[in-house]
Amino acid sequence: MILSYESNTDGSTSVMLTAVQWPFRLTYVGNDGNWFNPNNWIDSNTGMPANRTPSANDNVTIDGKNDVFLDPSMALNQIEIHNLIIKNDRTLNIMNGTKFIFNNASIENGLLEFHSSEVTGRHLISAAGVINTPYQRPGGWGCTWCGSTLGNPSIINIETQIYNGILAVGLGGVLQAEYNHTGPGYYASFNGNYVELTGDLVLQLLYGFTPSAGDTFQIITANTLSGQFNRLEEGDLVTSFENVSLYISYQGGDGNDVVLTAVESDDFIFGNGFE
Repeated sequence: MILSYESNTDGSTSVMLTAVQWPFRLTYVGNDGNWFNPNNWIDSNTGMPANRTPSANDNVTIDGKNDVFLDPSMALNQIEIHNLIIKNDRTLNIMNGTKFIFNNASIENGLLEFHSSEVTGRHLISAAGVINTPYQRPGGWGCTWCGSTLGNPSIINIETQIYNGILAVGLGGVLQAEYNHTGPGYYASFNGNYVELTGDLVLQLLYGFTPSAGDTFQIITANTLSGQFNRLEEGDLVTSFENVSLYISYQGGDGNDVVLTAVESDDFIFGNGFE
């Protein structure tokens, strides 16, 4: 409750008591991976069953016995929470057709995986964790959450994005993903006011798509871009396959966006994300 005062036109003062819904803390502890099962959530403060699923006023921690799937076919297609934490090698899978809204997200040690979804938030920090936009995860990352599933690109609109872990970007076509346009024919699109890069970039081809010489992919659009991916300087080769190579620029778009350009090459090189 908040006590507030308001001056009236007659010179008197009114006293008002307003009920405010502060964020609650819910932790996933379930076994079936279903976000929409109320029995899978506990109150983080008391350790008692929450008997409900997360809402817009909840701080959510994914730290259960298995990975979590936010599947709109089970209930709602738009989910809003306050803050999100993923840790202890857990994965939150945001499934096809989901609109996921949050304030802050921190991937401390786990995986946030987008499956042809639309994501909106204020701040996202990936530390030891992974941001994965397709849901085909190659092996060899040296992490316990690496596996193999099938998926497609998404659109991610988050004001501040900091990637200290692995950013896996799906290329399923030559069109940039946007709202209501994700999946086959599109590539993952990260959009933010401030984007900081200090981690690794992994590229994944989906739906049998293969880039052709001259194709460009503006995978990150930012008003302010800071840093670079590990081992990838301006103009460096990211990966090659068949007779096409992908090169990176941090000065694409309007001058501070991350753009991949496909160039014809003579050599086949196995690069990041391809085996």
